[in-house]
Amino acid sequence: MLYRTASPLIRDRTIGAKWFIVTELTQLMTTLVKWTITDYHRLIETGILNHRRVELLQGEVVEMPTEEPIHSYATEGGVHYLRSLLRGLAVVREAHPITLADSEPQPDVAIVQPSRQRYLGSSGLSVLNYQF
Repeated sequence: MLYRTASPLIRDRTIGAKWFIVTELTQLMTTLVKWTITDYHRLIETGILNHRRVELLQGEVVEMPTEEPIHSYATEGGVHYLRSLLRGLAVVREAHPITLADSEPQPDVAIVQPSRQRYLGSSGLSVLNYQF
């Protein structure tokens, strides 16, 4: 973890900030539990994550930031454009989860293969191009 403190250990040339790396033995020995897709779905089903905007990323439950109006505006415009451009070639999904091996991100926009029926009852989607 990086912490900003009074005396420098590392100087970040890109932003000029001084940072310290905390290297306590206890931090080095700590192992976090990685959640599986099944575990994550159980958490959702039990209601533990109700009223929380979260997604599973590489086994970690991560809180999503609040969406600002400009973000919504840009996403809606991009989705409208992509749908008109890719009509019949692909499905443009907006803010729906995609199940991967150890993640279930909820991207703003995802371009997936066109057969919607293949996703019914499926635990995952076939994504044309997706990167974290």
